[in-house]
Amino acid sequence: MKISKYAGLLVFALLMVKLLVEVITVISDVTASSLWADNLNLIYIPIYYFWQRFSFVLISVIILANPSNLNKLNIDKNFLVLYSAAGTIYSIYYFWPTGWLGFLFVGLIVYRLLKNKFDLEQHAHPNSAMITAILVIVFCFYWLYRIMFVGTPVIDRYIAFFLEGSPFWVIEEVVFRGMLWASLEAFGWSRFRIVIAQALLFWISHIHYVLSDPVLFWLRIPILAVFLGILVWKYKSIYQSSIAHILFNGSPVFNGKVGQKRPKRVNERN
Repeated sequence: MKISKYAGLLVFALLMVKLLVEVITVISDVTASSLWADNLNLIYIPIYYFWQRFSFVLISVIILANPSNLNKLNIDKNFLVLYSAAGTIYSIYYFWPTGWLGFLFVGLIVYRLLKNKFDLEQHAHPNSAMITAILVIVFCFYWLYRIMFVGTPVIDRYIAFFLEGSPFWVIEEVVFRGMLWASLEAFGWSRFRIVIAQALLFWISHIHYVLSDPVLFWLRIPILAVFLGILVWKYKSIYQSSIAHILFNGSPVFNGKVGQKRPKRVNERN
């Protein structure tokens, strides 16, 4: 459908503009130049706002408009259940101006799932519950380690961080390891090349951490991006990678980093 194509193009366009501004901002920070500060803010603020408020709606349009091609986006039934749960959180947290649309789209997705309106192929892969359990167990061991040797996390801040961020981590999976993956496959790329390409773009999209947390940017995020790509390659689903992504993003809270906040703009330096 044309509406699905336009929604996909808009998502990619938003992501690319956001990425470009992020890169320019980091360059400005490094060079201590405020020449572009006002212009960057004029571009970044509306793009960030639009991404935050409309990305779930656009992705939902793509899902609902392609009931017979979701396998190409590495979307299966388990992911749609997770996506609906994340969409409910998004709709509550961002009820105005687009959260109410989120409720509508979640309802439509759940209805189609119950009525088997999505043409979802069954892939030969281990039980999703087992994979989820393994990832959760690893996360819990990490939680226990941090509590024992670092200190008790601030639970209320963690919950707020999780509610605000989890819908967008799921959306990132659709964009990088769903839509981008399908586009590169359509060009005839091998899965190995796709894993490297999606990891590179995912890594660069987090360039705002290059100064605030170099270890995260140069080490943890590249490893995560490759790992998530391998999960999708092996299981042909972004459900497992979404769970891993959510759990990974939950771990920085124990270091006192309770969220992927909007990066400080060049004219907001102390």
